[in-house]
Parts: sequence; structure tokens; C-alpha cells
Amino acid sequence: MLLIAVIDDDFGFKAKLENMLNTIKGKDDVVHTYSDGDSFLSAFRTKPYDLIFLDACMPGIDGLDVAKELREISQSTLIVVVTEHLNYAPDFFQFNVFRFILKPPEKSALRQALADARSESEKIRNETLLIKSKGITRKIYYKEILFFESSHNRIVIHTVGEIYTTNTPLREFERMLSAIKT
Repeated sequence: MLLIAVIDDDFGFKAKLENMLNTIKGKDDVVHTYSDGDSFLSAFRTKPYDLIFLDACMPGIDGLDVAKELREISQSTLIVVVTEHLNYAPDFFQFNVFRFILKPPEKSALRQALADARSESEKIRNETLLIKSKGITRKIYYKEILFFESSHNRIVIHTVGEIYTTNTPLREFERMLSAIKT
């Protein structure tokens, strides 16, 4: 299952892209749409999307700013930039963009992006731990975890760059860890 977001300020294009994705997505995939970067980023804190289709040019917080803020929260979400302007491409490379698709997108390009994203997301799922910390759902790469500790009915996860605290019960946390495919 892929949790997919479309972020575009053009209502007509956004509806068309959502419709195209709904005709080619997997039966368990879910597509949500957002008209601006702020509403998407607010939603992302509770819904860790696997794949986003992001307009590069939007009023307010533009696609580049969304990509930057998203990478501060998650390295695992795949970003597909959908744009009429390829001159933005170099700016997006620093945020590990998965793909660029020109507007209007070809159905075959979307189909290929979904297939590739499904494969990549499966790899990511096998490499990440999904936790809720401070009300935000996070994906943490196993390779970045230094150690865990249990303290006062909480699990503290020490990673290379941050420390996360979760209220996940210890038995549930142990179950999650035992499911790791090595």
C-alpha cells in the first residue's frame, strides 16, 4: 500500500492528476490532495506519506520550500516534482528528489513512477522503524539508530542526528523490532 499526496495550487490540474492516479494506482493505495504546502506539511505530521507529487511553483510556500521542510522531517518520503519548468530541477536535487515529470504528465510516466515508487517504498519499509514521537509519526532508518533505552514507560531512541521518545509499550516495541528483516 502506498499513501500518496498530490500538492498543487491549480485545482483543475490537481483534480486531473488525482483522477489519473486513481485509475492506475494499486487497489490498496490511497491518494490525498492538498492545495498548498502548508496544509500538506501540517497533515504530514500525522500521515507519513510514502510518495508525493509536488508542484514546483505555488504561491506562499513553494515546492522547493516544501521539499526542504519535508527533508527535515523525513528522508524516506519519495518526492516527484511535477512542473512545466525544468529550470527548477537543479535546485531540487539537494533534496533527493525521486523523479521529475513534466506537465501535463503522460499516463505512462505516472504508471512508471508508481511502479518504481512501490519498489522503492518496499525497500524503505524494510529499512525503517515507524514510531510516534511528540505527536508526529516518524520513519527512522535502522542504520541511523545507535541504541534504545527504556525509561519511565517510554522508549528513548538515540540516532545519529536526533533523540526520539515514544510511548509505545515495551512489548509492542519488541514486536516491531522482531519483525525486522535483516
